[in-house]
Amino acid sequence: SVGCDLKLGSPKKVDECGVCGGDGSTCSTPVYRWEVLPSTPCSANCGGGQQGVKIICRNSLTNERVDGLLCNSQQKPYRLFQTCNNHPCQPMWKTGEWSECSKTCGGGLIIRKVMCVQAKNGTEFQ
Repeated sequence: SVGCDLKLGSPKKVDECGVCGGDGSTCSTPVYRWEVLPSTPCSANCGGGQQGVKIICRNSLTNERVDGLLCNSQQKPYRLFQTCNNHPCQPMWKTGEWSECSKTCGGGLIIRKVMCVQAKNGTEFQ
């Protein structure tokens, strides 16, 4: 194999600062950084959901996606999911079933329950 110094059999690699054979200590902001990107749709439109993610290595100077070997493997995030659509859901009216009429003739009452509900994390609450 050829190292980043273009010598046959050289083990040298480019570090996260972009230095051939470096140890990553020459830059305050690494050139190569891990980025978490969504890989599946969010499980909820609002109120908090989950979505799958993929982890990629990116050159922060050119914004190009690069080989993961260029990023620091010890700093790689190893999560498979992230939260998404954490904004509150709009409240809505929820109505129950109508009751039987209180009288058979002469004017009676029928009743139903009406509640204002809002969803959070897939669960409705009043």
